[in-house]
Amino acid sequence: MSTLHIPRILVVGAITVDDNHVLAPGTPFKPDGKIPAQSSEIRLGGGAGNCVQALQKLDKAFGSQSYIKLITRMGRPPASNLRARLAHIAATEILAESEIDYIDATRGESALSFNSVTEHTGGRNIVKDDVENPLEMALGIEETIDNEVRGADVVFVDPKKPRMGVMAARSANQYNKPLVIDWGQSEWPKEPTIGGMINEMLSRADILMVPSDAIVDGMPDNVADPMTLMGKLVQDYDVRNILMSDGACPVQARLMGQHFEIPVQPWSGQKYALAAGDTRNAGFLHHLARGHDILSSAQFGTAVASIKIRYPGMQWADNIRDDMGREFTFTLDPGDDEQKYIIM
Repeated sequence: MSTLHIPRILVVGAITVDDNHVLAPGTPFKPDGKIPAQSSEIRLGGGAGNCVQALQKLDKAFGSQSYIKLITRMGRPPASNLRARLAHIAATEILAESEIDYIDATRGESALSFNSVTEHTGGRNIVKDDVENPLEMALGIEETIDNEVRGADVVFVDPKKPRMGVMAARSANQYNKPLVIDWGQSEWPKEPTIGGMINEMLSRADILMVPSDAIVDGMPDNVADPMTLMGKLVQDYDVRNILMSDGACPVQARLMGQHFEIPVQPWSGQKYALAAGDTRNAGFLHHLARGHDILSSAQFGTAVASIKIRYPGMQWADNIRDDMGREFTFTLDPGDDEQKYIIM
């Protein structure tokens, strides 16, 4: 008697702690003065943190099951830094309450970023807490990452932590595991060693997620040039599968030399864009790990993001089945473990 295979998804990258405030619809954001918040909460953030939380929410929403593992940097907060200690306490409690299985890739002192975030009618404002940390990896972490990659069905890397990202990327290529990388930076690293690791990760990617305003080595900082970006990814990095997003515009997909456009569902209400890209990544991984092709997975991820922007925080997960059922028109292959997915 055959048993249902439960997909194993490995997520490698950064987490942060976000002090998040959501303003009521129509409440203008003021750079100076007091503004009442409709809701406030401490959240786990960062590309990898948002992704694993969204993966869990998708399983719950669709009644599916995945083995989700996070490899990130936690470390021990400096005793003299109260803000870092608070961030560490918050992250540890959120991970435990969410039952997120994680591996700490560092040892010694390491401060998590504790960001201040405000979501409002005009978009979002983020005050980033940039922290400097010694790059002291945990003993045996390379072997640990190698073992986790070997057992995974799909590997996702957020390159903001390049040392462990490179380790995961090399192992993914070695074991022929699908390697998905999300590169969204508009400035190239000033440190040559970091830039070299980013270049290596991008070159190793099987599937690359990029926004249209990202840049790569050799492009000017903070200058959006999607045509040049796409050309360099294909020619300089030899990336075979690229998904380029641009807000409400269709996603441009270049898959094994073929071009596709994936429409984004229009939404005229207030948009909550915070973590929309990370939620899109989760939808893509959730679908890809179940054996679906890249285009179908990209359609599903885009649909998930189209729903996410309608709701603050994780409220999208409580509404995604109903919203998709009303507005999206693509049904999954028969025999999938989910009863029904509906995709644009």
